[in-house]
Amino acid sequence: MKKKIKTKKLLILGALICLVTVIIGLTINFVLNGFNKIKPDEVLKQYMSFANERQYEKMYNLLDEKSKLENKKEDFISRNKKIYEGISAHNISIDIKGIKKDEDEGTKINYDSKINTLAGEISF
Repeated sequence: MKKKIKTKKLLILGALICLVTVIIGLTINFVLNGFNKIKPDEVLKQYMSFANERQYEKMYNLLDEKSKLENKKEDFISRNKKIYEGISAHNISIDIKGIKKDEDEGTKINYDSKINTLAGEISF
């Protein structure tokens, strides 16, 4: 009788350990692949925020791997610094109009942008 109770306890304990392991695994997977995935429009907003704050290295860090291969970090930072500071860009704002996902070309974001510069406000 004692052996049956001990066996049942071990089976229940084993099942609980398996269940907890599965739950932890699913949670880790969701956190790594769900919570940490930033939507493309949020990346664009963050990118433009960094441009507004003149944080060019942070802008570079938001680039995808392909873009990083095509742009050396030092060149990217230097080029953007010359552009944004050269025109005294400030109050950069964007208004996202739509997002289109394309299997071949990736995600495209349609947006309007306004930048205050030495020459006045530029909209595009």
